[in-house]
This record gives sequence, structure tokens and C-alpha cells, in this order.
Amino acid sequence: MNLHNLPNNNDAHDELPGDTARTPSRLEQRLAVLRQEYEAGQTQLRALEQRSRDLQNTMLRIHGAITVLEDLLAEESAQPA
Repeated sequence: MNLHNLPNNNDAHDELPGDTARTPSRLEQRLAVLRQEYEAGQTQLRALEQRSRDLQNTMLRIHGAITVLEDLLAEESAQPA
């Protein structure tokens, strides 16, 4: 018996009707891919939201520093030379 005549366990036509060990259908495979993509999107969205919060905090600190420097400059220019 040569190797080309051996049964292939991966062939869909070898499965019996009602066999629970069947290969996933194209729709099931697509559903699995979409679920993975959705989860990846959720993860990316959470990371972007965190980045946005971090950036807002940084901008708030910069704004505070600008305000302090403007106040110091205003005081300095108000004092007689």
C-alpha cells in the first residue's frame, strides 16, 4: 500500500452525518475570526482611551505651568526696575 492510498482524516467527505467531531463550517470560522478582530479592536480602543487620558493630564500640567509663568512675568513687569 503506498502513501497516496491512505485515508485522509481531514477530508470532509469522510465525516458521517451527525458526527460531532466535524470540521468547523466557513460561517463558524468567519465568526471566530470576527470575534478575534472584535476583541483586538476592544483592546486597541482601551489603549487609545488610556493614551487620551494621559495626554489630557499632560496638557493640564502644561497649562498650569504656563499660568504660573505668565503670573510670574506679570509680577516681574509690575515691579519698578
